[in-house]
Amino acid sequence: METLSCKTPEMGEKELWVYLLAYNLIRLLMAQSALVSDVLPRTLSFKHTVQLWLAWSGMSAREDDGNNFEKLLALVAERSVSNRPGRIESSAIKRRPKPYPLLTITRNLARENVTKYGTHELMAHSNYLVIYSIEDEAVEILRVKHASQ
Repeated sequence: METLSCKTPEMGEKELWVYLLAYNLIRLLMAQSALVSDVLPRTLSFKHTVQLWLAWSGMSAREDDGNNFEKLLALVAERSVSNRPGRIESSAIKRRPKPYPLLTITRNLARENVTKYGTHELMAHSNYLVIYSIEDEAVEILRVKHASQ
């Protein structure tokens, strides 16, 4: 959930609700596994549970065995994390902002646009796109667009 992929605020809200639903479903799976295996839910690995769920959901469509879910719960409880006192995680953003916009067209089409129009694009800020051209080692700013345009 590093970045939302939707384009409207309404869809952004829906996407956020889907992420919260998925998170709570994984936590529910961990709680059920902990109850069956008689361990504390906080000792189970969230990442391990997600990986098992993804593998199990792909497999369960092919095999319709009634014991699959019980096997899944047992597998989730196998991987536990120890008590880690003093564990501190930073809140730093891992995705580094780039000074260029995302490539939303094919690379060949982007190359054609540069040779045809001679323009380049630079994300000067997360909300501002600068369109410029380079001629004889001089940079000419042609337009500054805001993200709302």
